[in-house]
Amino acid sequence: MVFISGKSRPPCSSFEYSYKKAKEYDIPVTSIDDYVQENSLNVGLIKLDVEGAESNVIEGAINTIKTQKPLLIISIYHTPKDFFEIKPKLENLQLGYHFLIRHVTPVQTTTEVCLLGYPE
Repeated sequence: MVFISGKSRPPCSSFEYSYKKAKEYDIPVTSIDDYVQENSLNVGLIKLDVEGAESNVIEGAINTIKTQKPLLIISIYHTPKDFFEIKPKLENLQLGYHFLIRHVTPVQTTTEVCLLGYPE
């Protein structure tokens, strides 16, 4: 298991708290691949909306994607890099996925765009 430290803003409805007032927490994290293997899971869907860390999470899910070919719903609107690089990264695996880029919220915003991937 990997531990990371990060700053977290206290929950509130305004931005009155500054980043300097945020506390640090050690948060245990694991990859999807490790979690799936340790728990002998069958994965039918991977949905990612992790505020710009989607590419990193995909790296830790490559084996699960290759072996189980789950449906994929991946947010690609957090960074321009994600929008332009996540789909080619998955296509390069040559797993026979079909991809669509769509708004998946009831309200068609210009920002919340997801990459939908489904195997043949």
